[in-house]
Amino acid sequence: MQRLAPLSPRFVSVTYGADGSTRDRTHQLVSRIQRETHLTGAPHLTCVGASRAEVLEVARRYWDEGVRHIVALRGDPPAGARILALGDFNHAADLVAFI
Repeated sequence: MQRLAPLSPRFVSVTYGADGSTRDRTHQLVSRIQRETHLTGAPHLTCVGASRAEVLEVARRYWDEGVRHIVALRGDPPAGARILALGDFNHAADLVAFI
Protein backbone atom coordinates (compact mmCIF):
# COMPACT_ATOMS: atom_id res chain seq x y z
CA MET A 1 0.00 0.00 0.00
CA GLN A 2 2.86 2.37 0.79
CA ARG A 3 4.39 1.90 -2.66
CA LEU A 4 1.03 2.19 -4.41
CA ALA A 5 -0.26 5.30 -2.62
CA PRO A 6 2.12 7.81 -4.34
CA LEU A 7 0.74 6.68 -7.72
CA SER A 8 -2.74 7.91 -6.68
CA PRO A 9 -4.83 5.25 -8.45
CA ARG A 10 -8.57 5.97 -8.68
CA PHE A 11 -9.21 2.77 -6.70
CA VAL A 12 -7.49 -0.38 -5.48
CA SER A 13 -9.23 -3.58 -6.52
CA VAL A 14 -8.98 -6.40 -3.97
CA THR A 15 -10.01 -9.89 -5.07
CA TYR A 16 -10.78 -13.08 -3.20
CA GLY A 17 -10.60 -16.80 -3.86
CA ALA A 18 -13.09 -19.00 -5.68
CA ASP A 19 -16.50 -19.20 -4.02
CA GLY A 20 -15.54 -16.38 -1.65
CA SER A 21 -12.98 -18.55 0.11
CA THR A 22 -10.90 -15.58 1.27
CA ARG A 23 -13.79 -13.11 1.68
CA ASP A 24 -12.86 -12.19 5.26
CA ARG A 25 -9.25 -11.41 4.34
CA THR A 26 -10.47 -9.23 1.48
CA HIS A 27 -12.73 -7.36 3.89
CA GLN A 28 -9.88 -6.85 6.36
CA LEU A 29 -7.57 -5.53 3.66
CA VAL A 30 -10.15 -3.14 2.20
CA SER A 31 -10.94 -1.86 5.69
CA ARG A 32 -7.24 -1.26 6.27
CA ILE A 33 -6.88 0.55 2.94
CA GLN A 34 -9.80 2.83 3.84
CA ARG A 35 -8.53 3.44 7.36
CA GLU A 36 -4.78 3.85 6.81
CA THR A 37 -4.44 5.50 3.38
CA HIS A 38 -6.05 8.06 1.11
CA LEU A 39 -6.71 5.27 -1.39
CA THR A 40 -10.17 4.00 -2.30
CA GLY A 41 -10.66 0.29 -1.75
CA ALA A 42 -12.82 -1.61 -4.24
CA PRO A 43 -13.43 -5.15 -3.01
CA HIS A 44 -14.54 -7.91 -5.31
CA LEU A 45 -17.92 -9.36 -4.46
CA THR A 46 -18.87 -12.59 -6.19
CA CYS A 47 -22.16 -14.39 -6.16
CA VAL A 48 -21.30 -17.99 -7.09
CA GLY A 49 -22.60 -20.21 -4.33
CA ALA A 50 -23.89 -17.23 -2.32
CA SER A 51 -27.39 -16.62 -1.07
CA ARG A 52 -29.07 -13.23 -1.22
CA ALA A 53 -28.75 -13.00 2.57
CA GLU A 54 -24.98 -13.61 2.42
CA VAL A 55 -24.46 -11.03 -0.31
CA LEU A 56 -26.59 -8.49 1.55
CA GLU A 57 -24.59 -9.03 4.75
CA VAL A 58 -21.27 -8.49 2.97
CA ALA A 59 -22.53 -5.43 1.07
CA ARG A 60 -23.92 -3.87 4.28
CA ARG A 61 -20.63 -4.42 6.12
CA TYR A 62 -18.81 -2.56 3.36
CA TRP A 63 -21.42 0.21 3.32
CA ASP A 64 -21.18 0.64 7.10
CA GLU A 65 -17.41 1.08 6.75
CA GLY A 66 -17.74 3.73 4.05
CA VAL A 67 -16.83 1.52 1.11
CA ARG A 68 -18.70 2.81 -1.94
CA HIS A 69 -16.88 0.98 -4.74
CA ILE A 70 -17.52 -2.73 -5.32
CA VAL A 71 -16.34 -4.88 -8.21
CA ALA A 72 -19.38 -7.13 -8.67
CA LEU A 73 -18.64 -10.42 -10.42
CA ARG A 74 -20.30 -13.75 -10.90
CA GLY A 75 -17.05 -15.46 -9.98
CA ASP A 76 -15.83 -18.98 -10.52
CA PRO A 77 -16.96 -22.07 -8.67
CA PRO A 78 -14.34 -23.91 -6.62
CA ALA A 79 -12.28 -26.49 -8.50
CA GLY A 80 -14.32 -29.60 -9.19
CA ALA A 81 -17.66 -27.98 -8.36
CA ARG A 82 -20.60 -28.34 -10.68
CA ILE A 83 -21.35 -25.08 -12.49
CA LEU A 84 -25.07 -25.66 -11.83
CA ALA A 85 -24.57 -24.90 -8.11
CA LEU A 86 -24.50 -21.14 -8.61
CA GLY A 87 -26.52 -20.03 -5.60
CA ASP A 88 -29.22 -17.35 -5.74
CA PHE A 89 -27.63 -15.46 -8.64
CA ASN A 90 -26.92 -16.81 -12.13
CA HIS A 91 -25.14 -13.79 -13.59
CA ALA A 92 -23.18 -10.76 -12.44
CA ALA A 93 -26.00 -8.57 -13.77
CA ASP A 94 -28.34 -10.22 -11.23
CA LEU A 95 -25.86 -9.38 -8.45
CA VAL A 96 -25.52 -5.77 -9.61
CA ALA A 97 -29.30 -5.32 -9.76
CA PHE A 98 -29.65 -6.78 -6.27
CA ILE A 99 -26.97 -4.56 -4.75
